[in-house]
Amino acid sequence: MSQAKLIAILGVTAALVAAAFPIYMYIQDQRTKNVGGYQDQVAATCRQAREVLTRDRTGEVTEFRMNARGVTQPTDLLIIRKAALLSVMRENLGSVRQYFADLNSRDVPDSLYQKHRAAVAAQQAWVTARQRAISTVSRRVRDRDPLSKLVQLSVTIGAGTSSADVRLNSAMTTLAGQNCKITA
Repeated sequence: MSQAKLIAILGVTAALVAAAFPIYMYIQDQRTKNVGGYQDQVAATCRQAREVLTRDRTGEVTEFRMNARGVTQPTDLLIIRKAALLSVMRENLGSVRQYFADLNSRDVPDSLYQKHRAAVAAQQAWVTARQRAISTVSRRVRDRDPLSKLVQLSVTIGAGTSSADVRLNSAMTTLAGQNCKITA
């Protein structure tokens, strides 16, 4: 091969590399933006879910006991409206499930795929734990029981949901790349 052909080939190769480099950088920049945008959506999902779960709805699910005879603790002054309590619990779970579904329907950047899979597994475990909690309340709380009974039962329920809470918060924080605590 002549020296002129070699120089021509090197010149064409250099021109192709020079033309391809900005395209490569643009693709890398878009991937970074996609990751950041997706992580912003994860964080927004966490905020929405936390807002639903931490909203004080005590007034909707309890009423004040007019007859205070036999009351030994302040939580006995409030009685549970079981149907309202179960409705709020189901509504909260339904809202959070929808937030998860909306997030999980989005395209996941390749670099976050494994973290997303872990988050989805944690979401499913959390939903299952919450469904069990609703079932426990349904079985063990009677309408007009004192709030103290629910407080006592929350220890049992908490034992069943706390590990799912921790796992969910951890997985969502990892996926978001920032603090993404959903549960208290």
